[in-house]
Amino acid sequence: MKTSVLREQLQHYGIQSLSTEELLTLIFCTEPSTGRMDVLKQVQKLLTNCGDLQGVLSAEFGEICLSHGFGEKKAAQLQAVLELAKRLATQQ
Repeated sequence: MKTSVLREQLQHYGIQSLSTEELLTLIFCTEPSTGRMDVLKQVQKLLTNCGDLQGVLSAEFGEICLSHGFGEKKAAQLQAVLELAKRLATQQ
């Protein structure tokens, strides 16, 4: 799915209308030429192998890179977003 389609869906229906996989795809597809289907497949594999977002949250940096096919940049992005979400949750 093209990230432009995901952005349009977000604009028209709100952020809640996007699945976890679609949200993660938006985070990782920062360049227009990025293989979106490859990223979506990586995200699906990550969620399947970890079970859910809680499993992804507890995965270590090296595990995300090696076991799930993400490079260091994407693994760092993922962990940063999840850490921000965790901090936000503890503030409320």
